[in-house]
Amino acid sequence: MKSLKLFIFLTTVILVFNTNISYGRENKNSNQTTHIITVNKDNLLTVIQDNELEKNKSIDKNSSSTDNDSKHEPKVLKDNTITIPNVCNNAKITIGSKQHDVNKYDICLMTEAAAFFGQEQPILLGGHNTKSLKYLYKSKIGDIIIINYSGSYYQYKVVYSSECTTDNYNLFDIDNGKNVLEYRTGKEVLQIYTCYGSNNRWFVKAVRI
Repeated sequence: MKSLKLFIFLTTVILVFNTNISYGRENKNSNQTTHIITVNKDNLLTVIQDNELEKNKSIDKNSSSTDNDSKHEPKVLKDNTITIPNVCNNAKITIGSKQHDVNKYDICLMTEAAAFFGQEQPILLGGHNTKSLKYLYKSKIGDIIIINYSGSYYQYKVVYSSECTTDNYNLFDIDNGKNVLEYRTGKEVLQIYTCYGSNNRWFVKAVRI
């Protein structure tokens, strides 16, 4: 009987001891496993966050670069054109001093062939008031006229804009009767005219800047 009780006691102690060891191992393994998952999860999140941050930085950098490029991108003007504030934009300039040329084309460069843009000589442009110069009377003193001719840019500042009378060869200011056309001068003066009203002309003069 004593031997049986002793056997049962020893068996119980061994089972309890093994159970505690197993529980401790499971608990240790469970904690270790949980810890490893947590660490890996944190590391994974950190890697993802870093990657997303770098990606966003790259996107922001590219976006900023695109914005800066668009801000500094030069305004493109078509070749052989003139832009007059409140009047016309990229209006075509064609060489031709005859009435036929004025009738056929938009704005004609009516000066002699030697007096082109950039040569410090007076330049005369003319055209009908039914085309691009229809609103020439809206041109104001101080406006900047931009011309792109043969791949070069020229700017002129308006110094005169008024209605004039004509004798077919000259233009006279309606207020003081002074001839406003400049045929011979040592500076580059852009002169533009079109019909205005029934018999008069609207005349704009601008100097190279």
